[in-house]
Amino acid sequence: MKKAFTLIEMMISIVILSLIVTYLYSTNSSLSNSNKIITQELSEISSYISLQEILYRDIQEAVTDINITTQQKEQDFVSFRTKHSLHLRVLPYVAYILKNDKLYRVESAEPLIYREISAQDDYDVDIMGDTELFRLYRKKEQKEQTLNSFLLHVIFSHKKELLLKIPARSVSSMR
Repeated sequence: MKKAFTLIEMMISIVILSLIVTYLYSTNSSLSNSNKIITQELSEISSYISLQEILYRDIQEAVTDINITTQQKEQDFVSFRTKHSLHLRVLPYVAYILKNDKLYRVESAEPLIYREISAQDDYDVDIMGDTELFRLYRKKEQKEQTLNSFLLHVIFSHKKELLLKIPARSVSSMR
């Protein structure tokens, strides 16, 4: 007598196989969604760290005194000359402007003052992100040979807050 599977045994094995395939498909779909979310979060964290590094290096590597003009309660116009360039300029002038809830970084070969920048000026503009608050606070040092240390406070529209202490530099290192 031949041994063979009955119809009921085949149907049960097909049902079990379909349950396993359904479980594997839902697990794969869930992992794919998790991977998209993690990739998006990592991208946001990476851009946040890059922004933090740019702000820190610009201010830390300033070669002139940093001019802070308070525009409103939530924003300052900050301009200075720095060793740090994003656009391959030598000792560029940099200004940070908060306008229409966007933080702009303006880099130029010429000094930037608080005014409307005309189209004839030679400059590069980087949008640093949607921003609700941009303030730079100066701490005056007691000794004559040191300049100011700074506290940078930025609140982005997606509610990420940046509070960055930038240490003082000596006067001799700025020249």
